[in-house]
Amino acid sequence: MELTVAGRDCLRRAERTRRDMERRFLAPLDEEAAARPVRALRVLAVDERVTE
Repeated sequence: MELTVAGRDCLRRAERTRRDMERRFLAPLDEEAAARPVRALRVLAVDERVTE
């Protein structure tokens, strides 16, 4: 399966939007504090894939 040009563009725009929203949401925190929830979510995401 392969993404179309439009699909790749949509995915690229969605990722850019996700990064921007994450940055704005975590902006009040210092770098160390902002990294904690991101790490926790990555751990949870990996655990979900392992248990499925």
